[in-house]
Amino acid sequence: MSDEPGLPADDEAKADLLFRLVKALDVSSADGRAGVGCLLRELEAVSPGAVERMAAGLQLRKIGWTGQPIQ
Repeated sequence: MSDEPGLPADDEAKADLLFRLVKALDVSSADGRAGVGCLLRELEAVSPGAVERMAAGLQLRKIGWTGQPIQ
């Protein structure tokens, strides 16, 4: 059961809801960018360091790091 009233109870439904909400954000508008910032702040409040870890992972993939040791 979800802790918040009105939210789906299972993780799959929560992930689907979050996906639909994020997909609806228009990052070309000031309101959309503010919405993304709000989401990131909430994620950071719930799980400190999570946003930085995700950003670091994205940067590593961007430069081609696969996670395999260099031989």
